[in-house]
Amino acid sequence: TSPKTPVVHKGRGDKGIVVMIDCGTKHGIIKGLYDQGFTVVRVPCWFSPKEIMDYNPKGIIFGNGPGNPNLYVNQVKNFREILEYKLPTMGICLGHQLLTIALGGKVRKMKFGHRAINKAVVDLTTGEGYITTHNHGYAVLSKDDVPKGMKVWFYNPDDGTVEGMYHEKLPIITTQFHPEARPGPWDVTWVFKKFAKMVESNG
Repeated sequence: TSPKTPVVHKGRGDKGIVVMIDCGTKHGIIKGLYDQGFTVVRVPCWFSPKEIMDYNPKGIIFGNGPGNPNLYVNQVKNFREILEYKLPTMGICLGHQLLTIALGGKVRKMKFGHRAINKAVVDLTTGEGYITTHNHGYAVLSKDDVPKGMKVWFYNPDDGTVEGMYHEKLPIITTQFHPEARPGPWDVTWVFKKFAKMVESNG
C-alpha cells in the first residue's frame, strides 16, 4: 500500500534525492536506487506535483502497484505535469503503464497475463536477451500502442508485448518487468545504473 506520509531512505552516497511515487512499491526498487547512491523519498501516490518538486529531486521514479492503470486518473494527470520538468524519470511495471497513458498511448488488459520469474525479453538497442520477472495483467500490447515520442526498448519474444520504452529526446525510461526482483533473476539490475547515469548527465 502507499505510505500515508513521506518516507525518507537516506542514501549511502551523495548523488541527491530521487522521489518515488509509491502506489505499492517493492523494497527491491528502493534498494536498487539506494545502491546507486541516491536518497530515496517515497511519497503517497496522491501527492501533487508541487509537493513532489518541493524536495528538489534529481530524478523521479514511478514504481509498481496493483490494478487497472486506466483507473489511476489523478496519478496520470500528475505524471503528465511532472514530465514537464524534464527530469530523469523511470517507470517500473505500473509506472511504465501510467507513463504510457500520460503520453497518449494505450494500456489494455491481456488475455493471458505474465506472471513468472523466467520471462524472456529482448533489448532492441543491442539485440541481447534477458530473463526477467513479470507480474502484470495489463500491458502495452504492441508497438501501435506506444505513445508518440517513445521508442520500444524491450519486447517479449513470445507474444510481442512491449516490455520497456525510452524517449527519443527526454531522459525517460520504463520497464514493464521488474529489474529489482527478489530473489532474482539479476539479469537486468543494470537498469538502475542506467538511470543513475541519466541523473548524472542531467546535472
